[in-house]
Amino acid sequence: MSSIEIKNLSKDYGSTRALDGVDLVLEEGKIYGLLGRNGAGKTTMLNAITGRIFASSGSIELDGAKTLENDAALRQIYMLSEHTYYPEGMKVKKAMQWTATFYPHFDAAYAERLCAAFGLDTGKKVKALSTGYATIFKLILGLATNAPFLLLDEPVLGLDANHRDLFYKTLVEKYETQQAELKAQISALSEKVRTGRQCEEDIAAWIRHIRQYTALETVDEAVLLELIDHVEVGEAYKENGKKHRDVKVFYRYVGAVDDAIATPAKKEAA
Repeated sequence: MSSIEIKNLSKDYGSTRALDGVDLVLEEGKIYGLLGRNGAGKTTMLNAITGRIFASSGSIELDGAKTLENDAALRQIYMLSEHTYYPEGMKVKKAMQWTATFYPHFDAAYAERLCAAFGLDTGKKVKALSTGYATIFKLILGLATNAPFLLLDEPVLGLDANHRDLFYKTLVEKYETQQAELKAQISALSEKVRTGRQCEEDIAAWIRHIRQYTALETVDEAVLLELIDHVEVGEAYKENGKKHRDVKVFYRYVGAVDDAIATPAKKEAA
């Protein structure tokens, strides 16, 4: 699973220390809340993650790669902040097209649907948007990027009650949709593994999706990781009918994954 790892991060503004030795890991596929009083350093940390400011010391890595001045890593992160960095004369629709050039998985159709739901006029210039609609504009872009990491700083700034409620519902729906897609991918890959039709890439994808699917957090993936590390186990998968202790453990793991996936559906049906 992709993750952002912050190690011993500090940031000084003159004699003021905004961040003091922060250690934190943010995993893909999870929702986190960053709590703190005004001036606690929340925005400073988010700006450091996205390279908008330079930390005084410490490091920030995405999957082991430094994020600082790393375009490939930064394309995996989208940050909504109080400031709008798009040219003021640019129209909303053009801003969407521009954003898509930086984020390869940008969903233009989804962005259009959100614009309609929130009542955002895509023909308006960015500078003509009210505070609330400027926030909506940035929220829509962020959700449509499909970036693995979406950082929201003051995400409801200027929103009225109706738009706040719509935003919360949209965010949860987006998260649930991603989890449902992972569930379907895990089930399909589990079937390939069970029938012996998997390849090395399938197993790697299976592990990756399992790590992202929150319903499977209680499943002991360390067992699987240990098995995949052994080449002879991989070869054993390919030999039909071969009795191998690790293969049996592997298939028991497949069953545990399937059971964990099925459990929420059973509860809903009940």
